[in-house]
Amino acid sequence: MSNKAFKVKHGLELPNGTPIDEFSIDGALAGNSDDAVPTEKAVKTYADTKTTATAALNDAVAMSIALG
Repeated sequence: MSNKAFKVKHGLELPNGTPIDEFSIDGALAGNSDDAVPTEKAVKTYADTKTTATAALNDAVAMSIALG
């Protein structure tokens, strides 16, 4: 496998959809862009954050129900 980077000068465009102009490392996915593809690490960070937040909320609801 080559160590050379794949370079696209004016965006990656397929026959359908939007042209891609960046690979995003934003783990919050806050850019909300149609033209960016998140990296694997960005997606994992986002998913881990959402999973942790959901677990904390579920624990809080369970404690609230248990305490009446």
